[in-house]
Amino acid sequence: MNPLRRLVDSPAFIGSVVAVILANAVVLGLQTYPTLEQSHGDTLHLLNGIFLAFFVVEITLRVAAYLPRPWRFFLSGWNVFDFLAVGLAFAPGLRENATVLRLARLARIVRVVHLLPDVRILITGVLRSLPPLGSMAILTTLILFVYGMVGWQLFSAELPDQWGRSAWRCSRSSSC
Repeated sequence: MNPLRRLVDSPAFIGSVVAVILANAVVLGLQTYPTLEQSHGDTLHLLNGIFLAFFVVEITLRVAAYLPRPWRFFLSGWNVFDFLAVGLAFAPGLRENATVLRLARLARIVRVVHLLPDVRILITGVLRSLPPLGSMAILTTLILFVYGMVGWQLFSAELPDQWGRSAWRCSRSSSC
């Protein structure tokens, strides 16, 4: 295995990247307080610049770890996401739009998902659970609809104010 590849896959390297991502998250959080931004804005911007430089070096090392075929780096969706999250800081016009710039910085924080396999497993589990949850929502809606129809059939003649047409009209207007 390539020594550079061993370096970027080592727990120490991954741990340092996660630590910098979390420190970047703290700085981004501090920038949301106007008083802190006014009093320490220059320091916070300097720290953002340092973090960005670190991420550029990290991505460069990760791409270089794939030498002599660096294009293989882009075969992984997570690597493409990491590259775009860091590269957005250099997009023309981004520095002028503060909202988009902050979103680009937030994308760097989401990169922690790529670096922590346990988080990836959890996200994969949540995403895989969405279709069955949709099915459960449809089933619940159908059950409630059937119970409503059965209730209407059974009770509309005996309790027309609660179950009949007048109850339906009352729910549609506020004049009842």
